[in-house]
Amino acid sequence: ARLAPPALARLAAILYLILAIGSGFGFFVRGRLITTGDAATTADHIRSSAGLFRASFVADLIGTTAFLLTAMALFALLRDVDRYVAGAMVTIVGVSVAIQSLNLLNQLTVLSIATGREYAALGPATRDLETLIYAERLQDGFFIAQVFFAAWLVPLGYLVIRSGFLPKVLGVLLNIACAA
Repeated sequence: ARLAPPALARLAAILYLILAIGSGFGFFVRGRLITTGDAATTADHIRSSAGLFRASFVADLIGTTAFLLTAMALFALLRDVDRYVAGAMVTIVGVSVAIQSLNLLNQLTVLSIATGREYAALGPATRDLETLIYAERLQDGFFIAQVFFAAWLVPLGYLVIRSGFLPKVLGVLLNIACAA
């Protein structure tokens, strides 16, 4: 059975809120624990806050999943406006989610190197440096995913403008947000 448009819109809003909270928390934690260019400080922060870093991983994973589900709910809501554009929107989100999900391996690698006993043989300086290298690749991976996170706003904005049942100004704002 298909959900009614108001139910789909509410579902998409709830999922987007979950995305914002999860991803926002992950972004905040990474910003506090990763010190670009400072291997020892980054590794020390991650070791001393391993539980928080782990929680940010879970939050990012939940946020990423919510992003994909948001796009699917919006596809169901907007597919009758333009099925091809709605499909493009979900495809762009799928690429972003794939990049984000793969990038989460960097986050687990950072945690493993910083806290894992099996890496102790590397020596403190090498271990800290590898922690920083993967932490910086983690940040780069999120930046790459953000390109697609911005790009999905173009087809979404177009669909909102064309829908006739959502405020056109919202569609315009979505396209402006993409450019920002």
